[in-house]
Amino acid sequence: DGSAWPIEDEARREDATSSATMADIPPESPPPGTTDNDLPIEISLTDNEHSTGAAPDSGDSVRASPEAGNDGLAQGLEALSRTGSVTMASADVPDADAGDEDDEMSRGLEALSRTGSVTLASTSPVPPKSDPAPAAARTSSSGAPKRPPPPADRTAADDITHPSVSVRAGTFNINGKPPRTEDGRLVDLSEWVGPDEDADICVYGFQELDDDTQTLMLNLASAKVADWVGAIDAWLPGGKYKKLATHQMVGIVIVVYIKVSLGNRVTNVLCSSVATGMMGFGNKGGVAIRFDLDRTGFCFINSHFAAHQGAVDKRNSDFRDILQGLKFWEDAPDKTDSVHVLQHERVVWMGDLNYRVDCEREKILSLIETQAYAGLLEMDQLVLQRREGKTFKGFDEAAISFAPTYKFDPGTDTYDTSPKARLPAWCDRVLFLSVDGFGVAAVEYTSHPSIKFSDHKPVTATLKIALCGDEDSMRRRPSKLQPIYRDPRPTSVGDAARGAVQSARAMGGSLLESFKSMGSFG
Repeated sequence: DGSAWPIEDEARREDATSSATMADIPPESPPPGTTDNDLPIEISLTDNEHSTGAAPDSGDSVRASPEAGNDGLAQGLEALSRTGSVTMASADVPDADAGDEDDEMSRGLEALSRTGSVTLASTSPVPPKSDPAPAAARTSSSGAPKRPPPPADRTAADDITHPSVSVRAGTFNINGKPPRTEDGRLVDLSEWVGPDEDADICVYGFQELDDDTQTLMLNLASAKVADWVGAIDAWLPGGKYKKLATHQMVGIVIVVYIKVSLGNRVTNVLCSSVATGMMGFGNKGGVAIRFDLDRTGFCFINSHFAAHQGAVDKRNSDFRDILQGLKFWEDAPDKTDSVHVLQHERVVWMGDLNYRVDCEREKILSLIETQAYAGLLEMDQLVLQRREGKTFKGFDEAAISFAPTYKFDPGTDTYDTSPKARLPAWCDRVLFLSVDGFGVAAVEYTSHPSIKFSDHKPVTATLKIALCGDEDSMRRRPSKLQPIYRDPRPTSVGDAARGAVQSARAMGGSLLESFKSMGSFG
């Protein structure tokens, strides 16, 4: 699996992440998760003028007796030794002044410290050991050990103290629907687009925007894109944002808006796309827009992975192919200079990733009814594949606290009642990657069930993203990049599509009908 990854770029990123993380850990820090109360009390006697008697043999473990000196000191040492947390290297105990008789153990430790003959690694009392959790709490119903919860966002918004921007990233599989109702009214997207003005950058990704066969076969630009982008324009606060770029591959579309006040700080806007559908068609794959905001490289990706319950490996493969294939090229004839996804400080990846839940339908519906999402996520394919390191390696996802977003009877909140009865799943996701490991924090992660016209519910993530200074930038800067709004690379998708069309014409259109009957374009 590792051979499929861009080893050099990822190794550099992981090394940078490790160094940035380890730099914050003091050399003498205890193991992660350890508190002062977990540490044993270590006492070492030193051979100096305050010591009495001969040096002890190595490894001697001695309990003090009352005859050795002060009763309070002896009793304190004896109490300490009974905890099992103290190893005494000598039976000789120096004299000590009497102290408060209410706490003989504390007085004994204090007296020892004053003699200069001891080093106290910790003076925190050792708490009593708690009873282990019942076996039922540590095992699943099948008797196997319970898995840890899915990975969560490692950074809290309050932890980001650098200058930062707020990003609203939204993904929506619109199931080929238009942005207007039958009576011509614009569909209400305000909840998804976000009527507030807090976000500095707004990114929206559509899937299945245009499922027309001709658009698919010829990879044509679609007039439907303008309709949907116009719908977003209508719901954004007027005059606050400008459209930075739009990029389309068949029905997969991404559009980026930025606050007008930040516009003069944005450079090097580039687009790219990778098709992963059958025969290289662009009904599945990813589209991306990248840019620099000051010295921070941003990369936003919208993707649509392979469908069907059992296609987990193909979805993992789609991720790898998109990650490797997305390159942002300098507008030069020889195409010798490019920027890779992992050369950006901040990456946000969203879309209909199509990962499903492996569970019986009745149980899924029951867990949804009780909002027991944590248990259901233990059967989520993306959670499990990430846990095994098979996809989205290094990415984070905020905790999910909303119901599965697929598949609904359009116009309702009822999960699929068709004869296929597809299982509910969290197909629609937003993940993020920070090259330094702590530059992105999720503020909100939610779905919008009030928007009902599709068989998916839209999802948004609000992220707080730190900006990098010159010393923090960890990416090789591309040279002479020019802002463009389309992928300048000649792709093989168009050639493959034209060849398929020619074959279809020669076969009297039977190829197209065969594809339609197979559901290849869904």
